[in-house]
Amino acid sequence: MLDGRSNKDIGQHLGLFADTVKKYRAQVMTKMQVETLTELLNLWEGVTPPSKH
Repeated sequence: MLDGRSNKDIGQHLGLFADTVKKYRAQVMTKMQVETLTELLNLWEGVTPPSKH
């Protein structure tokens, strides 16, 4: 989703229907309190992965 792939592409990769991906995408965006993919990407950019020791 963060790579800009379509629901159909994501569904084919995961073995899901595009409508299922659409539903999951909407749930993620609701939980993250964003309305657009751009807002979600901006949140993601602010996340720093944990350092490996």
